[in-house]
Amino acid sequence: MLQVHAGTTKTLSYTPKAGPYRLALVNGFVGDSWRIQMIQSLKAWAARPENAKNFKELKVVSTGTDVAAQIAAIDNLIAAAAAEPISALSPASW
Repeated sequence: MLQVHAGTTKTLSYTPKAGPYRLALVNGFVGDSWRIQMIQSLKAWAARPENAKNFKELKVVSTGTDVAAQIAAIDNLIAAAAAEPISALSPASW
């Protein structure tokens, strides 16, 4: 559901589902230290006991610089009901 609040700010809103949840990250490139740290930080955060109890799966897929492979990986996760799409590259997801 897309909601518009006070002016032109748009917000995506979903009805909460009961956990535990599946968490997935499709990473397009691992050739720099920032992306490696991003993945390691996500894994460490998900492993913390207060967070781990809420997740049944954490999946990280790195596709390299192949845009078609990244899109296919995201499509596969959505088709497997493993993810609601959120993209750091899309302001609509913020």
